[in-house]
Amino acid sequence: MNVNLQEIINKLQTAKGELQKQQRFARFATGLDELISHTSEPLMLMVMGSFSTGKSSFINALVGEEIAAVEAKPTTAVVTKLCYGQQDKLLLHFRDGKVQSATPQEFTRMTAVNDEEKLNEIHEKLDYVERQMPLEILKQISIIDSPGLNDVKEKRSEATERFVSKADTVLWMFSVVQLATREEMAAMDRLTPRLKPIAVVNKMDLLDEEEDNPAEFLAKAIQTLNGRVQAVVGISAKYELEGKKENNALKQDIGNFAELERAVVDLVLPHRERFKLNTLLDELGAYFAAFNREFAKAKEENEAHKSGNYAVYMQNEERFMQVEDILANVISGILDYCEREAGRNNEQALYLLGVLYEGGIGVLQNTNKALQFYQKAAMRNHQDAMINLYAFYSNNGSDDTANYWLKKLAEQGLSEAQNAYADKLSNAEKYKEAVQWYERAAKQGYAPAQAHLVENYIYGVGVETDYNIARQWCDKAAEQYYPVAQYFMAEYFVKNKADRYAWYHKAAEQDYAKAQNAVARYLEEGWGGVEKSEEEAVEWFRKAAENGYAVAQNNLGNCLYSGRGCTQNYQEAVEWFRKAAEQGNMSAQNSLATCLYNGEGCAENKAEAFKWCKKAAEQNIAEAQNQLGRYLVEGWGGVTKNQIEAVEWYRRAATQGYAPAQYNLGVMLETGEGCAVDEDEAEKWYRKAAEQGIKEAQEELVRRRNSGSASTQVAAQSSGCLLPILVTLAVITLMIVL
Repeated sequence: MNVNLQEIINKLQTAKGELQKQQRFARFATGLDELISHTSEPLMLMVMGSFSTGKSSFINALVGEEIAAVEAKPTTAVVTKLCYGQQDKLLLHFRDGKVQSATPQEFTRMTAVNDEEKLNEIHEKLDYVERQMPLEILKQISIIDSPGLNDVKEKRSEATERFVSKADTVLWMFSVVQLATREEMAAMDRLTPRLKPIAVVNKMDLLDEEEDNPAEFLAKAIQTLNGRVQAVVGISAKYELEGKKENNALKQDIGNFAELERAVVDLVLPHRERFKLNTLLDELGAYFAAFNREFAKAKEENEAHKSGNYAVYMQNEERFMQVEDILANVISGILDYCEREAGRNNEQALYLLGVLYEGGIGVLQNTNKALQFYQKAAMRNHQDAMINLYAFYSNNGSDDTANYWLKKLAEQGLSEAQNAYADKLSNAEKYKEAVQWYERAAKQGYAPAQAHLVENYIYGVGVETDYNIARQWCDKAAEQYYPVAQYFMAEYFVKNKADRYAWYHKAAEQDYAKAQNAVARYLEEGWGGVEKSEEEAVEWFRKAAENGYAVAQNNLGNCLYSGRGCTQNYQEAVEWFRKAAEQGNMSAQNSLATCLYNGEGCAENKAEAFKWCKKAAEQNIAEAQNQLGRYLVEGWGGVTKNQIEAVEWYRRAATQGYAPAQYNLGVMLETGEGCAVDEDEAEKWYRKAAEQGIKEAQEELVRRRNSGSASTQVAAQSSGCLLPILVTLAVITLMIVL
């Protein structure tokens, strides 16, 4: 191979020290530290497979004692790492980075699925559990035991995927009882080719040798697995463990771990350096991809200094070059190997070269070369290469090409891609197909897809309406603390207002804007026994508004405009009305138009007010439709007068029951402006406006009655009509004023 792994480790250590001095990029030193640690460690062997295949039994048999729980249901609650240590030791690694010691006796309790509520809360916070043991085999190999493929807990899945990316090789556990299910085969196909596993068929002791010859059974397994594995070995973890505990050689012969050890010795241990190099290529690809994103962001930010403070711009450019030199030195030790392996279509090498050419690290930046390498890696099923191709073509407007790679990712089983592909199908109104992809992602435990299915089943989009199924998906997503699902629990499934508020509040605390707005409304109105607090409501409206939710932006604007729960501030109210209006919120468009018309919180601008008024009117806001009619009658803000169009807008508002528009329409019909004169219809609209308390309409009815209008006389004589009362009240009012 002509590559010295230790030299590469030395280069990584040098780069780490130099990066620590670079302020903005110092955090990337930590990433190098992880690469150094993993490259220096024993080989990392990942044990994968469905639950009930005996993964935990295998671990017990390997170490010779029952350290892992074994039951006929999913038992492994967290990812477990078994590695060498001079003393038996247990370390709990939490998702927030903290590490806590525990006694080895607590291993089963800490790693197994348990009904104990407090312990399950700990499991939710755990990233993985590390067990150090003084076993000879662990000096050469660290073993990772993962939850079964059937486990859909998203947090466990994240940890499993991270360890898979670091694994050097894989043992794939099967069971004699059910060998190579469709789910298992699909999961194996999603593995990167460098992790071609050794297949371990457990529970061979359950075979009836009179009906099934073990050798023939394993030969059939090889045929079924069809080139997906390096080798197939049959074992009995049960007999191996019993044999070790009882010092019974016969049982250990049946256990057949000796053959498995030979397979590991022949296929894994001699190739440690190659395994480690390929894993390092993978990890460097991920490392430099993250670096490229941060580096591009830093350079873009620095461009602002170019025209403002050129000295600062050049100082930053010099620092960027220093960082490039540091990382180029890392690459120099592995670039030749990487290029040779790329020539052999090694997907890790192809992907890393794509990343290097994209960012110009150790090579001249070349986007076309990067895309070529990504494409070759993607053709070898490298998911990150597919993701980069999808991102590039999406950002550059090549939608068909982007969708091709998105679909490939979805077919690879990446739940985020399945959900995103379903979104695109849904946007194209291909709802039935969208539901199928949402379900694929949802069955993998992907909460956003589960939440999508909730609304699909509630509204019957792409499926028959089924509230029970909708509730089941909502429960699954809510169990993962997914805020959208918590919001849906309140919206669709919980009737009691106090309980609804509790669900809204859970989602609001996770920064979900719609829930924050709902919490604010509860506090504003005091619903569900919630203590009313307009001040606290404003705080929640503001949180939701700052998260970009247009409804909350409008609500916050209303509070600031009226001074409800806060100090009155027209100027800030206008700012929030504008943000919501630009997102198409019709109420905010109408409020913004009013402020611009009156010059409240902003300069008076009737021309701009007309623009927003029309947008609100087109969304059927009656007040805006009436105001638009007035613009067209009066010609405010330089608007061309158009009485015919004004009548149309008055009529649209009037038919919605908006009293001022009913009066204005009556005037137009009486005078014949923009329409034919129609006394009877004018009378009808005056009466509707008068019944809603419009003073001008009441006065007009009095005038028409006194002048002897026929329609008014008839209406006044109608039995049980409200008009005589209104007319009398209007007359009294006029007399008092006079």
